[in-house]
Amino acid sequence: MKKIMVAFMVVILCCTMLLGLVGCEKTDKEKENQNQEEKTISVWWSQEEGDLTLINDAWNDFYQLYTKGDKKKYDENIKMATVPGDPGGTTTLEMQISGGTAPDVVKMDHVYITALGQSGKLLDLNKEFYADEKIKNQFIESCWNASTYENSTYGIPFDAHTIIWGGKKTVLDVVGVTLPINYEQLIDVSGKLKTSNLEDNIYPYTITGGVDTRYSWPTITFVHFLYREGGDYLNMEDENGDGYPDMDKAVFNDPETGVKALEKIIRLKEEGFVSPTEHQDNSILGDYETWRMNSFTEDMEFDLLPTIKEGVPRWSQLSVYSLAVVNTSEKKELAYDFAVHLATERSSSTDEYYQYTFTKSHSSLPSLKAATANRDFGDKIKNNFWNVSIEQLELSKYRPAVSCWPRIEEILYKAVSEAIRGDKEPQAALDEAAGKVDALLAKGNG
Repeated sequence: MKKIMVAFMVVILCCTMLLGLVGCEKTDKEKENQNQEEKTISVWWSQEEGDLTLINDAWNDFYQLYTKGDKKKYDENIKMATVPGDPGGTTTLEMQISGGTAPDVVKMDHVYITALGQSGKLLDLNKEFYADEKIKNQFIESCWNASTYENSTYGIPFDAHTIIWGGKKTVLDVVGVTLPINYEQLIDVSGKLKTSNLEDNIYPYTITGGVDTRYSWPTITFVHFLYREGGDYLNMEDENGDGYPDMDKAVFNDPETGVKALEKIIRLKEEGFVSPTEHQDNSILGDYETWRMNSFTEDMEFDLLPTIKEGVPRWSQLSVYSLAVVNTSEKKELAYDFAVHLATERSSSTDEYYQYTFTKSHSSLPSLKAATANRDFGDKIKNNFWNVSIEQLELSKYRPAVSCWPRIEEILYKAVSEAIRGDKEPQAALDEAAGKVDALLAKGNG
């Protein structure tokens, strides 16, 4: 009986060990599957066919380089998937982060990247990977700085937009005038154009966004003049001594900068020099956005935006879409390495920088210095537009890196619209707006 009991116990022990081994084998298999899944990064990206071809091309090059080539770093089970994104806002991404479904890499407007970075939702690439030290110098400075806040870097710049100055050369030649390069010349040339028997509904000048606020972006219109008048949105001084701009109060209502800038816009409207819509096709002179590069059908000439105040640079406004790594990503290093590759390298199949290929099809500008050089479109007008745009890009200011920027833009929209319509005096409209912005900033950037 004793022998039977011993034998029975041995059988039980063996079965237990066998089940344990089976259980371990299953666990190992689950871990292997999990590891395979964790090697896939997802990227917010345009779903247009050409854009998908580009990013897949970039991934194929990256895969070869980082699993088999000179930069071998990862196993061959890494993968990349694209998902539709929302580059112009933060709500979708914030919901995905809360729900645990956020992508690893996003491509978004720099303002939203900075806002999300400050709130801890995006990775500080400088702190984590020393991005400033390693790759910053490859990019146009204004584009790189757009996605930074204090000593943190939240995005790698990709495609950019700015606004330049241009005119219809044939008409200017007929009237006997040249493209104005300062405000005084703009008034003079606009007056001569107005009295030169222009066709009906043709105006001397169109400001970006127009001045009829039913059709326009008054904030952008105002800011171009504000910068060139020597002003800014917020206090950019370092009064608290921490080495960074304070950005703690509105300064766009300064009588010597913001108010004068707004008054100059209003004068153009009152003189009848400005088209009431944003459509440059019904004007001789205009502020031209980068995305209009392929829309010109007649002889044009371009230059930097005109001087508004003597001694102040001919600033424009900058918009940059940057690549960022979401803080909840479990593949942060892989996500960062691919973002850097996409933003800085050439395609092995086309020998073009990925940035340049993308911007060529989207009428935007590369932020990578090497991707901006020696471009020939085989068209004199496009070449002129491109060269001036690249020069203007380096002389462009980005919107303030504060998380409440969307609300600031709304407040300014209302104030500038009221002044242009004549509902309020410029100083009163801007003072009221500044008070609202200061209240937002006092809450910690909104």
